[in-house]
Amino acid sequence: RAGRAVLAPMHRYPFLLAGALALAVPLAAQVMAEPPTKLAEFIVTPSRFGVADVATTAAATLTAAELEVLPQVGDDLFRSIARLPGLAADDVSAQFWVRGAPHSEVRARLDGVDLLEPFHLKDVDGALSIVDPATIRGLELATGGFSAEYGDRLAGVLTMETKSDASPLTALNLSLTGVGATKRGGFAGRRGRWLVAARRGYPDVALRASGRDDDISPRYYDAMAKVEYELAPTQRLSLHVLHAGDGLRYVRTNSPSLSSSYDSDYGWARWRGEVTPGLSGEAVLSWARLTWNRNGSGRLDGFPFSLRDHRKLDVATLRQEWSYQVAEPAILRGGLELSTGEAKYDYVLSHQRPGVSNGVHVVVT
Repeated sequence: RAGRAVLAPMHRYPFLLAGALALAVPLAAQVMAEPPTKLAEFIVTPSRFGVADVATTAAATLTAAELEVLPQVGDDLFRSIARLPGLAADDVSAQFWVRGAPHSEVRARLDGVDLLEPFHLKDVDGALSIVDPATIRGLELATGGFSAEYGDRLAGVLTMETKSDASPLTALNLSLTGVGATKRGGFAGRRGRWLVAARRGYPDVALRASGRDDDISPRYYDAMAKVEYELAPTQRLSLHVLHAGDGLRYVRTNSPSLSSSYDSDYGWARWRGEVTPGLSGEAVLSWARLTWNRNGSGRLDGFPFSLRDHRKLDVATLRQEWSYQVAEPAILRGGLELSTGEAKYDYVLSHQRPGVSNGVHVVVT
């Protein structure tokens, strides 16, 4: 009906239809004759975010000053990262997700070494990270599109570098969840630098002070040290150690008593430098050990209960990368990574529960 209503004036006034056709034909011919418009070139690159206390080539979404004042729990670096675009996190865990992918698909690299499960308090889904933000000079997060040297990760690569300054400094840090200390200095005419940092979380002290330590008592601590020396103006050799530990004790009436402890130990040597003009490289030799221990005993629903869960992982890795600039627009890159590991697992769980067999109540072990 609407169509007929519109066309009715055209049939009633033929000159309107003739005029419309006379105007439409030249316009159509003009549109077909014009060449297509070529749009500007589009370049699609992966997202990269940086946080640093000095200017870097990456686009910094957060400055160091903004990082210090961001609201967070436990003075945790990973919780601040979760505020970058494309990332998501919850209120309990320090783990974050990149475009929905789990955190296991994110490679976390600290001063050239890859961190395995870098979280404290694993019994509560990794509430805090083992990286002390007071030691970090800068970080960069690539959320996809990274090249082959980062290996078997799909979601992102988080690269962190610790501070490197020969100026003497002693600092203390006190927060609602822990206390930490940092000390640094130089030697050999400022060609060498060293950094030591340690912190201890006291959620167990806070729970005890509030009178709520009758059920659960968590604790954690970590420490790191670095010594760096300039072999030449363009070459640096550094030695690093990192230790993190935490534990949890759970005691409740009419429930089994549970205790757990977790330790992460890293030791590595790193060389970076330029051998000849245009040829530069990096080599990292590392060793890591992770241990998990959980024990439980008591009575569950009135029946005996016992648990023993002991695990250990040792990993040794050698990674070497080279970059050679053939000409101004061409760079050759290559490298290798060799890794060997050994895992041990000891798990025993024994408990009883009521059951029915042939119409008779029995106890099933």
